[in-house]
Amino acid sequence: MSSFDKLKIPLQEISSATNKFAKANIIGKGGYGEVYLGQSKEHGMLAIKRLNCMHGQGDHEYGMEVTLLSRYKHENLVSLIGFCGEGGEKILVYKYEANQSLDKHLDSKDLSWMRRLHICLEAACGLRYFHNETGCGHGVIHRDIKSSNILLDENWNAKISDFGLSKIALTNSADSVIFTVACGTPGYIDPQILYGCGITQKSDVYSFGVVLYEVLFGKLVAVPGYLGDGRFTVKMAKKHYEEKTLHQMIDPDLRNEMNSDSLSTFSTIAYQCLKERTEDRPTMRLVVEELEKALGYQQGNTRESFGLSSSVFLYDVYISFRVQDEFNRRFTYFLIEALEREGLAPYKDSMGVYDAYEESILLPAIKQSRAFIIVFSKNFAASSWNLDEVAEIVKCVKERENVVIPVFGDVHPSEVREQKGYFGEAMSKHDSNPRRGVWRNALVEVADVPGLEASNFR
Repeated sequence: MSSFDKLKIPLQEISSATNKFAKANIIGKGGYGEVYLGQSKEHGMLAIKRLNCMHGQGDHEYGMEVTLLSRYKHENLVSLIGFCGEGGEKILVYKYEANQSLDKHLDSKDLSWMRRLHICLEAACGLRYFHNETGCGHGVIHRDIKSSNILLDENWNAKISDFGLSKIALTNSADSVIFTVACGTPGYIDPQILYGCGITQKSDVYSFGVVLYEVLFGKLVAVPGYLGDGRFTVKMAKKHYEEKTLHQMIDPDLRNEMNSDSLSTFSTIAYQCLKERTEDRPTMRLVVEELEKALGYQQGNTRESFGLSSSVFLYDVYISFRVQDEFNRRFTYFLIEALEREGLAPYKDSMGVYDAYEESILLPAIKQSRAFIIVFSKNFAASSWNLDEVAEIVKCVKERENVVIPVFGDVHPSEVREQKGYFGEAMSKHDSNPRRGVWRNALVEVADVPGLEASNFR
C-alpha cells in the first residue's frame, strides 16, 4: 500500500464525523470552502476542509495540499490526517487545533509578550523548514502567509497551514524566482509580485513581516483602500519604526511586559522583512535567529527579576509527565499557565503520541531547558519515552547542574525510588529492555531530590 493510499479516508467516515456536514459543525470558511469540526473514534477531534468549486479553488490546490503535507513533516506544520476524493468530493482532514488561528487572538490581553514571541518563533521555524530544510534539494514557497493561516494548538504551539497556493522551486535558494499568476491575500502580498517581478522565498518573508507587526500591534493589517476597525498599513508600521514611535501602536499593558532589547530586536527584523527590494530582506534562517535573540533577551529580563542566572536557554522549564493520566495532565496545564503568568517559558509538546520523529524534536528541547519538572504518576513508567526523558534530564542535571523538581501525583516518592506498587507494575513491563538499568538509576536519583506532593494542590 502506497503512502497516499494510507491517507485515504472513506467518505462515510467523514460524513459521520461531521454529522453529515451539518451547518452547526462549520467552524470556518475560506477560498477553499467550508471547514467543519469533526470527531472520530480513531483520530479524535478533526478539522475537515470541503472543497467548494464555486469558490474558485480546485483540483490543483487540493493536490498540492495532499502532496506537500503527506511528504513533509514538522512540528510547526499542520498535521494532515488524510483526504477523500470519493463521489466527486475533494476533502482534506487535519488534526483540530484547539486555539484555532492566530488572527482571533491578536488583541487578547491573555496573549503575553513571551507567548507572542514563542508563537512567532515557532511559525518562523515552520517556514524556514519549508524554504530550506525539506532535504529534497528544492524549496517550497507558501504564497499565502497570514495570521489566519497560523494555527495554535491547546498549548499555543504554532502550526502553519493552507498550502494550496504553494509552489515548489527548483532550488532552495532564497533568490530562486518563479513567474506565475499573482495571488495571495491583500495586505500581505509582496508588492514586487504586483509589479510582475515573480515570486521568491523573500515573498513569504515579506508576508511574515506583516504578521510580526500584527502580533506586535495586536491588530490586523488593513486591506488596501480600507483602514477601518483600528487596523494599520505596512506604510504606517514602517513609519512608526523609522520615527521610533512604535510605543504609540502597542498596547500599554503589553509594552510594560517587554524587555527593551527584545522589542528592539523583534521590531527591527520585522522592519527588514518589509524592505521594498527583495534582496534587502533577510532569509527565514536569519529571521529565526533574530527571534531567538528577542526571546533570549525577554527570558534574561525575567530571570534577572527573579534573581536567576541570565544564561540564555530556549526554554526555562521542561515538564515531563504522562499525558494519559487525567489529574496529572490537568495539573500540568495549571502549572504551565502559572509559569507563563510569571513570565517564564515552559516547554511541553502538544501532548500527543510520541514517535521516533518527535523524539528528534523533544530530546534537543530537554538540552535547551534550564530547569525540569517531572510529574510522576502510577502509570508514568508504562511509557519508555517518559523513562528516557527522566534519563536525559538526569544526564543534563549532572553535566550542567540544572535544577530538577519531582512532583508526585498519585504515587509516593518511595514507590518511584524503589519501583514498587502500581509504579513497579508499570515498570515491570520493561524487564527485558536493555535500558532498564539506566532508567532505574535515573528514577532513584530523581526520587531522592526534595519534591512536591501534587495532592496538596487538589
